[in-house]
Amino acid sequence: MSHDKKYIVIWAALLVALFVSLGLGQFVGNAAVVGTIFVIAAVKAWLVVAEFMHLRLEARWLQLVFAGALAAIMAFVIGITPDVAHHWSVIPPKPEAAADAVVVAKKPLEPGNVERGGKVYGTYCVGCHAVDGKANGGTTGANFVDDTTRLAKTDAELLTSIAEGKTGTIGTMPPWKGALTEQQRVDALAYVRATFGAK
Repeated sequence: MSHDKKYIVIWAALLVALFVSLGLGQFVGNAAVVGTIFVIAAVKAWLVVAEFMHLRLEARWLQLVFAGALAAIMAFVIGITPDVAHHWSVIPPKPEAAADAVVVAKKPLEPGNVERGGKVYGTYCVGCHAVDGKANGGTTGANFVDDTTRLAKTDAELLTSIAEGKTGTIGTMPPWKGALTEQQRVDALAYVRATFGAK
């Protein structure tokens, strides 16, 4: 085989190895797959060093370097295997694979607790709505005290606004469903109604 054809074959092999690695990366499911990806990477490196960098003239040293690199890769794979295994063990299974999984009953919501809600309000809400619930005259958020239409809405409407966020003439309130649990949102609303609704 001529040198040109040989390089084309090696280039094609490297390309195939790349796509195989990318494909395996989409279906990583255990340490063996990770190890396979590293082995493919090592073979690719060997092909590049041996054929394209023309270091065959120093074959003995090249083999030693390659063996050392391969040993380092294997040590790395062995070292990360426990972490990888733990990572996969804590990832919830996909819905289609969870048919036999134990179903954990969702804890029912408690009625809104004003004391707990005050802590939530003081941590997450006070920055915009202020301690007095007036939101700096309604400039930084909903004014719960002077604008009675705010708390005239139903609990369902207000809880949806808290969870999903809301954009109005004042600006945008971010969605809180990612930061607050449903119970915390219910408690916060209970605090707002109890503290500012009567006013």
